[in-house]
Amino acid sequence: MSPLLMLVIGVVHAICVQAGSHWVVLPDKYSPGKPLPLSFSFYNVSEDVLVRIDLIANDHVLVETMTHTFKQGNSGLIQLQVPADVHDGEHVLLINGLKGVYFQDHARLRHDSGEIPDKFAVHIQTDKGIYKPGQTIHFRTFGISSNMMVYTGFFNITIKDPKGNLMKNMVNASESEYGVVEDFIIMDTEPVLGDWLISVTAREPGEISTTTATKHFTVDKYVLPKFDVKLDLPPFAVTTDKEFHGTVRAKYTYGKPVIGTVKLYADIDYSQAPWKYAGTEVMVEASFDIDGEAKFTIPFSRITNEVDPYSFQPLVDKLAGYHLTIKASVTESLNNITRNATQQVSLTQANGNPIISSNEEVRLVSYVKFYDKQLYKYRAQYLTEQTFAPPPNGVLEVVVDPPVNVSSLHLEVFYNGLTDTLNVDKPSWLLDTGNMQILQNTSTTVIANDRVVQSGAIQDSTSDIVHISFTVTSDMKPYAKLVVYFFETSMWNADAMFFDVHEDSNKFKNKISLSFDQTTAEPGENVSLSIVTDPMSLVNLLAVDQSVLLLASGNDVTQGDIISSLKFGTHAGKDSSSLHDPRQVLQSTGIQVITDVDTFKWVHPVYKRQIDCGPYPSATFPTYVPGIVPTPAPGFTYAPNVIPTPAPGQTYAPGVFPTGVVPGTGGGALQEVKHTRDSFPETWLWTNLTVGTNGTVSLTTTVPDTITSWYATAFSVNKQSGLGLTDSAAKFTTFRPFFINLNLPYSVVRGEEVVLQANVFNYMGQDLDVVVTFEKSNDYQVINRDQTSGHVTYSSVDVVRNVHIKAGMAESVFVPVVANIVGVTKIAVKAQTVLSADRVIRDLIIEAEGTTMHFNVPMILNKDTGLDVPLSFPPTFVVDSQKIQVSIIGDTMGPTLKNLKGLLRMPTGCGEQTMTSLAPDVFVYNYLKATNRLTPEIADMALQYMYKGYQRELTFQHNDGSFSIWGQSDSTGSMWLSAFVLKSFHQAKAHIYIEDNILFRIARWIISYQRHDGSFRAIGSVHDTSLKGGSSSGDSLTAFVLISLLESEVTLQNDYYYRNRYTSTIANAVSYLEQRVVADRITDMYDLAVVTYALGLSGSSQGYAAYRKLDKMAITTSGGKKYWNATTKPNLYSWEYNYYQSPPLEIEIASYALLYLTKIHQYSDGFPILQWLIGQRNSRGAFRSTQDTVLGLQAMSEYGSLYSAPNGLNLDVGISSGKFHKDVHVGPNDAMVLKLVDIPLVSTNQGRGNNSITPPSVSLQAQGSGSVLAQVSVSFNVETEVALPAFNITTSIISETFRSIIVRACARYLPQRFETGSMSVMEIDLPSGFAADLESPETHIQDTRRSEIRDEKTVVLYYDEILPRYPGVCATVEMIRTDLVAKTKPAAIRVFDYYKPDNRALAFFESQLLKQSSYCDICSSCGC
Repeated sequence: MSPLLMLVIGVVHAICVQAGSHWVVLPDKYSPGKPLPLSFSFYNVSEDVLVRIDLIANDHVLVETMTHTFKQGNSGLIQLQVPADVHDGEHVLLINGLKGVYFQDHARLRHDSGEIPDKFAVHIQTDKGIYKPGQTIHFRTFGISSNMMVYTGFFNITIKDPKGNLMKNMVNASESEYGVVEDFIIMDTEPVLGDWLISVTAREPGEISTTTATKHFTVDKYVLPKFDVKLDLPPFAVTTDKEFHGTVRAKYTYGKPVIGTVKLYADIDYSQAPWKYAGTEVMVEASFDIDGEAKFTIPFSRITNEVDPYSFQPLVDKLAGYHLTIKASVTESLNNITRNATQQVSLTQANGNPIISSNEEVRLVSYVKFYDKQLYKYRAQYLTEQTFAPPPNGVLEVVVDPPVNVSSLHLEVFYNGLTDTLNVDKPSWLLDTGNMQILQNTSTTVIANDRVVQSGAIQDSTSDIVHISFTVTSDMKPYAKLVVYFFETSMWNADAMFFDVHEDSNKFKNKISLSFDQTTAEPGENVSLSIVTDPMSLVNLLAVDQSVLLLASGNDVTQGDIISSLKFGTHAGKDSSSLHDPRQVLQSTGIQVITDVDTFKWVHPVYKRQIDCGPYPSATFPTYVPGIVPTPAPGFTYAPNVIPTPAPGQTYAPGVFPTGVVPGTGGGALQEVKHTRDSFPETWLWTNLTVGTNGTVSLTTTVPDTITSWYATAFSVNKQSGLGLTDSAAKFTTFRPFFINLNLPYSVVRGEEVVLQANVFNYMGQDLDVVVTFEKSNDYQVINRDQTSGHVTYSSVDVVRNVHIKAGMAESVFVPVVANIVGVTKIAVKAQTVLSADRVIRDLIIEAEGTTMHFNVPMILNKDTGLDVPLSFPPTFVVDSQKIQVSIIGDTMGPTLKNLKGLLRMPTGCGEQTMTSLAPDVFVYNYLKATNRLTPEIADMALQYMYKGYQRELTFQHNDGSFSIWGQSDSTGSMWLSAFVLKSFHQAKAHIYIEDNILFRIARWIISYQRHDGSFRAIGSVHDTSLKGGSSSGDSLTAFVLISLLESEVTLQNDYYYRNRYTSTIANAVSYLEQRVVADRITDMYDLAVVTYALGLSGSSQGYAAYRKLDKMAITTSGGKKYWNATTKPNLYSWEYNYYQSPPLEIEIASYALLYLTKIHQYSDGFPILQWLIGQRNSRGAFRSTQDTVLGLQAMSEYGSLYSAPNGLNLDVGISSGKFHKDVHVGPNDAMVLKLVDIPLVSTNQGRGNNSITPPSVSLQAQGSGSVLAQVSVSFNVETEVALPAFNITTSIISETFRSIIVRACARYLPQRFETGSMSVMEIDLPSGFAADLESPETHIQDTRRSEIRDEKTVVLYYDEILPRYPGVCATVEMIRTDLVAKTKPAAIRVFDYYKPDNRALAFFESQLLKQSSYCDICSSCGC
């Protein structure tokens, strides 16, 4: 290519010291085997000039010589050929004038190998640019040099969340063979949302310096778009036209057109437009149909006919510099999903020039600043104001002649209400006197990579504008500087500019291409992906759903990314003084100047600032037939002045809407289904392949079931040829020309009417008669409604619907059903034609009425143990909702292992509760490792949960390093929670990466609040009153903080700040607690338990004294179990006593006691406590709340890892219930296998509310050796309150329609159950088919500390406390219909004290409108 430079150059006068002077411009480096260009200029010389050039090595050896004669002293360029075998090192160039002009000069030349300097860059690839909580982020990283070779050294990799917390840290990660490091990170289900950052640092090969690359990815909650909307508009809008034309295009990701409606908004960004009364009105609004694309026309009558309401000038004259904004909202007709596209175009004249009003002049105001030497300060002076008539082309040239001594010029232009300014500072190198001369004998030099790569000369120019052209070569990459200079008899000057040289795919020696054996395939088919690249390469493959790319891109690495990263920085801007200051130009790195001219006098160059807008590119307008308007589709209207334009070449008869019906295919045998779709990943391929000696590799894989397009890319790494990347992404489409899409709710309740919707798409190229079959199931019945009488019947049969679907269209088939079972049913639908068939199966969860309650009776079974476990149900439980299950495992931690993900059935929405996602995993991991039972599967699971818990907990961190229940929304950190986080993070640190600085900051914050007596201040709120130790002394808090500091000592000793204060901090806290024990000041049972363990952990002898006092308060049962009764058992109904679990406070006391006994190795004394703790767990292996679960599992795991039964495990357990009996064997090989036995129930119920089911007792008999953990779990649903409530709940329906309902719920503590305020939770279940809209203006939950939606069906609201006073706390939630469900069942509202779960209440709300509704009320297409 040949760049063109248009240069206006000023000149410099030279004062000659002798007659006949010379200038020589030459490189400052030489390259062996390449010519050395030398540019000679002479003046005051008219005869021939003879010069001799000698290249001399540093050992004074002549390397090369040449002579040249310049006729009549004319300037010229000569080339000295440097020998190829010249030695390295500095050389001297001697230049002698032997005739015409006599001189002797020399220049030093450095050796230049001619190679382009090496550059190093690091790149990062992720599989996607956006992720949902809970998904896995895959990433690859590699380093690359200018020679395209991949770095095989070490990388330091970090990943940080949006708060800057370090979430992953990989030190010295490497892949020694090919250099591509690959890893992943698993997101928690509730991480910090926003932009995360991956940072990769590598040391440059052979260098000390490092190079770092970063890449952002987004973590957010999203739904993948299934179609894309684009606007096709001309590049500008002409205001003198009567109308503006454009096209809206909407296509599914699989390439087919979207059928729906468009809402089009067009407006100008002129705020004073006469139609903007409130400021939000738009110029034109219209609605019309779309089938893949729709042309539209926007009338400009409001622009051409309106006047400005303030100036009363024509509106069109006020629009200079403004824009026309078009927004198109496309709503898909099938599923009512909307996507938008917005585009802006400039408002111009017909010739593309800016809008000009001939009624107003352009006013130019200018002033200068100068230094007043008499007053010793800068002053300003206004120049004469100028006015101009607007030019027709919209471009105005002005000339301002400032005085010569000014330092800056300031211009301000006013036109038609618009203002713009320009400030120009005089360059420091620009002098104040001089004149222009004709440019002649111009020389050029191109410098790239600090070396001269090309030189030239332009002789005898007769114009002051010279056009320079030259050939761009590869050694000018990635950018070069063109230097232009001339020397004449009495003047000289120089100027320069940079230009970029673009790389292309030829830079990559390792070529790679990928192709599918077909561009389109049906779901479930096998396709082959072929890759061709250099032999023995490693290929890294990625294929991602186009729907993901519509949300976020930039995750991949492209050829352009590689090329751009290997450029040597960025060059100076076009206005830099280094390009226009002649001195700086001729001092450029790469060249040097030799001359005998001693002094210079500078002229005043004339510089011209011009913005060249150029003509707009020609625009192709859509075909439009004036006066021919299509009739709107039924139900749609066109706004005045806005109509869709017919497609090119098509016209519509007035009043007739085109149909385009193609006859059906008639009879024939229906096709059978060959594949059922059920796999829908967002990333299809993320894998590595090794290429063999033939340079090709193939991958055969199964096509996912998503109907979409996939974009596949690959990069290849070869040890000899380096890196190769695919030129572009290969597009592959998963598509069936005939397919079903099911639109189902997440779950329904038994007895509700749900409308199953099947959308059938026909892209077969012709109209089809389709047979749609909803396959029968015994799990639900089809609702049949007689069209004449309205009589309704129910049956379990195949439902067959015949529909006629036009080519390129879709039809929905609706079938109302009512579920009659509880569980999961499969909805199977198939659609058949004589040409094709499809079948889809999706699960639909059918839940029992009411709300579920869970109870558990755990126990340890030893040799010859026989136990009868009595069970009970409340009299009004929901039939078929009950379940009895026996579980047996050969490990006391078994249920915990199987339920690491969800130990609690309670919400975990605040900072303390979140720790249950982390701490138990650490205890279980340590326990299994110590007992040699840690399998890779469990290890991976536990580590994932640890990492997710760590991520989520960081969302509750304060800027000072502390943590609190609600994070930054709390005014200060919490002493108790910060200590809890400190010990938990330290325990997890042995297994996952946790930044030391996070622990350091917590410890520093804690220490800052230690009192002089050694105790710690109770900073921040603590919602659980039991955490305060049941007393106001703060002994339990000080002991808890001491435990945290002691357990974290190993890490904290690395903190210089903490290490200096550690000894005194610990000693003061221990001394404080010892004094309290000696003085017998600790009387509270909970305080005593925490202090016992804290002193035992510190090695204090007073720990045993504290335990002796605690032991005297214990209760021992007849079965030998030991516990502490610290609370009063609540009043219970008779059926509840079988399932009573001790409150969290008693669990914690027993746990601290067991931890102390384990610490001092008194295992036999601890076993009775262990037996009692096991009996208090729920079926998931946890306890009732948060802190009791953490402490209980810590105590049990530490005890179990250090103490085991003397005999081997070989136990047979007989399970009996009525006539049912089953034997279960547990041996050493399957000790960790959880064995589940469901107990069958025989129902003799007479109907809900009058149940005669008597739960059978379950008998367990063990024989053999060893011990196992057995649990009898019971669950059932209730529709009314079945326990004595602790809260009063009132509900009301504020508003109800078939589309939405607004529910208000209030709760207050009953005075007789209230002790003191603590955190409480309200859970509001959603009726089937509805979703909560927490952002709605009708939703009012401002009094909550936190709100969330759990499992898409329950609104969870957290309150600091709920008090007895009226009305308590209230919440109003709007619920919006999302699915077609009628006759909805009552939904539950639960309120409970988080730390006293027995204090709870249950209520139900029900919309009478929805209760009495039928499917006909919510489904207009169901044939009613």
